Amino acid sequence: MASAASSGPAAELRCAFYCFFDDVIGRTLAAQEPPEYIKSEQFDAISDYLIPKPQLCGRLLTLRAFGHVFLCWPTCIENNKKYARNALIFSLGLVLQPAAGDEGAPHRYGEVLGRAAACLTELERESSFLSARRDELHHLLPQLLRDLRARGRCTLAVDASHAVELALPPRRPPPPPPPQDHLAPVLVAEPPAAAVRGWDLALQRLLPLMDGTQPVARIAAAACVDVALARRATATLQAGGWVRLLPLFSFSQRYAATAALHDAARAPAARQAELAAAARRPPAPAPPFAVVLRLLAAFCPADDGWRTVRAVCEALPALAAQVDVRALVTAALLNGLLRAVDVVPVVPRQMRRDSAGGGALGGGRLARLVDGRTPIAALACELNLRPADVERRLLAEVDGCALVQR
Repeated sequence: MASAASSGPAAELRCAFYCFFDDVIGRTLAAQEPPEYIKSEQFDAISDYLIPKPQLCGRLLTLRAFGHVFLCWPTCIENNKKYARNALIFSLGLVLQPAAGDEGAPHRYGEVLGRAAACLTELERESSFLSARRDELHHLLPQLLRDLRARGRCTLAVDASHAVELALPPRRPPPPPPPQDHLAPVLVAEPPAAAVRGWDLALQRLLPLMDGTQPVARIAAAACVDVALARRATATLQAGGWVRLLPLFSFSQRYAATAALHDAARAPAARQAELAAAARRPPAPAPPFAVVLRLLAAFCPADDGWRTVRAVCEALPALAAQVDVRALVTAALLNGLLRAVDVVPVVPRQMRRDSAGGGALGGGRLARLVDGRTPIAALACELNLRPADVERRLLAEVDGCALVQR
């Protein structure tokens, strides 16, 4: 059934067609709906792709031509006694108007074509439906086109004893963007061991290292996996709901309490106990929830901007000693009680224009990395430095550089 779960326009189904290889005249467009939608000269130009050699049969073929996407499922039925050329080669196809927000449409409609081609193959073997009753396709194609457009599914009554049920699979949501190298993946659900054994080897090697203490780039190096492959594997786990990406924890990282902290203060006792247990420092018991609440509420603006983890621990040392600070921050981020505050280096636009005109910002490579969008954490990961060291170097070496918290 068609689904509107993903954003963006859906590809529009424009035409359904059937073509085959005639023993006398060769490749032939036998039926299409609407009639004459595919012009004869267009079919002649692409017929070699719609009815390919037998080696390419039995799979979805996609062709972009004339501003449309042509999908076909060529099929070869071999029978030395029944057919003059020892085989019947036919192709059932659809024509789509592509849409930028529905890149998965060819795959979804391809599943329908594969199912329909398999049913036509069985009907041909049982009752010579394609070789002896081909004209009946002229009645089935309009219903196929109309119902797939309107409902995303259709039931084709071929005859009194045969019916074909076809349905479009739901639209898949777009994949998440590739994870940034400076973010740390953390497992939020434990995948079953039996399922993990069937996963890709790279995923199996990366999975034990995803504990929220290392960024993607460092995990890739530790697992001896290419960084690009580690990004794709992390994105796959993230899309499956197994992994969340969080800023790498450090005592110099700044956080801000969110409005959800007010709701946590009024949450049921069982929920508060879960949050307190997440911050437990073994072997000590879980701290009182009041301790957790007060520590999280301390992430508020100070004289130099939002407070760092170190500043909160120094302001409330007795309370910080009762919890695992890293575990507390991780649990708060996962539950939306805290958000990471990015520190972004910026250079005034006028100074950049002066630099382009022959002046110099200073700082060499550091200055070239300052674009007003990239946070200190990302720069630190790229330069393999601590965030505090990057801050000091930027302020000392890049003329006019300022650090903005957001």
